[in-house]
Amino acid sequence: MLKKGLLAALLFSTLVGCGPGNVQQQSSTSAQVALDDIAQYIETANALEGEERSRRLTTAAQSLYVYGKIDWSRNVLSSIDPRSFQDADGFIQYSLLSANLSLEAAEPFSAKHSLFNPRFESSLTSSSIETQIQAREARANLLFDIGEYSEAVTERIKLDALLANNTEARELNQDNLWQTLMEISVSDLELEAKAAQSSETSGWYTLAALSKSSQTDLSAQLNAVENWAMLWPEHPASLRLPSDLQLLKQLVENHPKKIALFLPLSGKLSNAASALRDGFMAAHYQASINATTQPVIRIYDTEQYNIIDLYERAVAEGVEVVIGPLNKDKIDELALLPELPVPTLALNYVDNESIPTASNLYQFGLRIDDEVQQIANRAWRDGYRRALVLAPTSSWGDKAIATFSKAWQAQNGEIVSTHQFNAQKDYSRLIKDALKVADSQTRARQIRQLIGKSVEFEPRRRKDIDVIILIAHPSQARQIKPTLAFHYGGDLPVYSSSHVYDGSEDSKANSDMNGIRFTSLPWYFDNTREEKKEIDKYTHQPATFDRLYAMGVDAYSLYPRLKQLEQVTKAHFYGATGSLSMSNTRQIQRTQSWAQFVRGKAVLVPTVSVVDE
Repeated sequence: MLKKGLLAALLFSTLVGCGPGNVQQQSSTSAQVALDDIAQYIETANALEGEERSRRLTTAAQSLYVYGKIDWSRNVLSSIDPRSFQDADGFIQYSLLSANLSLEAAEPFSAKHSLFNPRFESSLTSSSIETQIQAREARANLLFDIGEYSEAVTERIKLDALLANNTEARELNQDNLWQTLMEISVSDLELEAKAAQSSETSGWYTLAALSKSSQTDLSAQLNAVENWAMLWPEHPASLRLPSDLQLLKQLVENHPKKIALFLPLSGKLSNAASALRDGFMAAHYQASINATTQPVIRIYDTEQYNIIDLYERAVAEGVEVVIGPLNKDKIDELALLPELPVPTLALNYVDNESIPTASNLYQFGLRIDDEVQQIANRAWRDGYRRALVLAPTSSWGDKAIATFSKAWQAQNGEIVSTHQFNAQKDYSRLIKDALKVADSQTRARQIRQLIGKSVEFEPRRRKDIDVIILIAHPSQARQIKPTLAFHYGGDLPVYSSSHVYDGSEDSKANSDMNGIRFTSLPWYFDNTREEKKEIDKYTHQPATFDRLYAMGVDAYSLYPRLKQLEQVTKAHFYGATGSLSMSNTRQIQRTQSWAQFVRGKAVLVPTVSVVDE
């Protein structure tokens, strides 16, 4: 809020200089004083007519928006007739604020209409350079958020030309352009490269396609980038490579030659450990097919030794990178050391994230937190505000509820109710209670008693919720979703985590989950992965282990890129478990695609719009 306040004060003091002389003098760091000044400015503006009135009211509404006074800002903007603007810059400023207010109301397509219409386009070409920069940036951000990545790339390239005299801003825009390109599939990147109308655009798409298609092999990726640069010597990306590609040569030169894999191959976690190992080794095998040299992998059973002793032994044996351990307690032990001599990619997360961890310790896993945060963001952006949360009675379910509640309430969403369930065969009582169907039955009974005769009655669910968040495994979700419909909740949208889908193609069983929207592991939707074929050929574990195979595959690709992800804020690795980036505490964060059950089949869906059932 402080940052918003400073921005508002700056915006207001700059723009009201042509208004009443005392307004600027009365502004101060006090938010209330500034709001009083804005109110006075609005009163003065309303005494005017035509374009001058509209321009000043737009200025005031912008300041209110930055201060977080959304409703007030919207009311002021609604009093403006956009037809009164003769000046292109004034109309664009009005439209930009209108788009921002639409986004606050979770109406992205209304925002898009504000920024993409004939009048906006004509105004854009005749507006000042500063306004064009602001508009292109806003359009690129919006298009990125709604998943229209190719269109966002077009805006970024046009913006790049406008920033020719601002090196810092141009580099930031190019990094954002690269991030946008990386959201596009390799096949679509290749198609866009061929269809591009300009050499510059074709060059960006070609580089992105080459880089992304070789992401799992650092040497191949470096060769692809260097060959591209020879063919495109004057391209903006050749003059300054995207930040993550700038480190490739260093990463290849420093590629570890000996790796330790720490896993509990005996004990209660042995099955999970075996799946991780198989995924890791499948990736290693695929990488070795075309490579001239590959690292030596040494596997250590962490159940047999004290973790500190084992770690010191591995380092003494020449290991340059440690992958693991998996057990939280062993990770906690390593985390408490003042430092670790070699980069260590733990396959889980420390319990207490607030405690500083040893340098060189990185953490990667499939924690529910990342997915639940993504669910909260998506449901909010889709326009929902009042959530009913259903989750298992377990520490995992408790964690999901706590994380979702924090993320949802941070956006001013309301947790109307939470209900937890055990492994059970009948969820009817749970759902009936959660939807308060019995309340309507009680009211009907009271009415019959009051009037003394029978009345027509149909039970109804509660009306104070508009979305259901379901954390469940497939066997549970296949029962809960139909039960929701039975108890009059079939019209409520249901959002879930990736755990609701295990890759099963049983359309008859999956049809019970029709309509559920869920975060998805790319592993389940990419049948071209050679590692997946290798694992399917030689292992016969239940489908529940697929997630761990995918994690093992990604762990193999991550270890040589740890410094890249750490040093380049916007760097991502697009793996089998999602789009992977690194936090400032060296924890790997996952962002996943969205899917939905449609006629018994799990299908990928766009970032915003959702397929009908």
